[in-house]
Amino acid sequence: MVWAINNDYITEKDWYLWVCTSVKQKAKDWRKIMNFIKPFIISGVIFLILDICWLFFANKKIYQPNIGNLMGDFKVIPAIIFYIIYLGALTFFVLMPGLEKNSITYVLLSGALLGLVCYSTYDLTNLASIKGWSLMVTTIDIIWGTFVSSLSASLSFLVITKFMEG
Repeated sequence: MVWAINNDYITEKDWYLWVCTSVKQKAKDWRKIMNFIKPFIISGVIFLILDICWLFFANKKIYQPNIGNLMGDFKVIPAIIFYIIYLGALTFFVLMPGLEKNSITYVLLSGALLGLVCYSTYDLTNLASIKGWSLMVTTIDIIWGTFVSSLSASLSFLVITKFMEG
């Protein structure tokens, strides 16, 4: 059987090869997506557990006493958006290259660097622009962001490499 598409003639064999190639490509694309989603979810669970524990501790001991007058009601949607963006960056810039290199050292150091850059951006901007923002909160929060990013990425790397790869 022969089909004409835009004046090009395609045989049944050509059509079959095109369909098989498309299906194989879709399977490869799906594997690429899953290779991103797995580390994203694993790092998300680890990061959220650590960050929620930190926030429960730090809210009463650090944030409320130092910047409580600046804090408003907790807004869930912006928090969810932050975590999706941040964990996407952690996965894309830290975990994926670290898994490709099979290097815990890379993950540990690049996770720390990402945390340092992101948390410094937030905290130093606040310190520069918000009257009454605390230098102590800035310092502690930058240290926390550096630590939690590095630890989350490193633990995620270990979970993936030790328990999830065949």
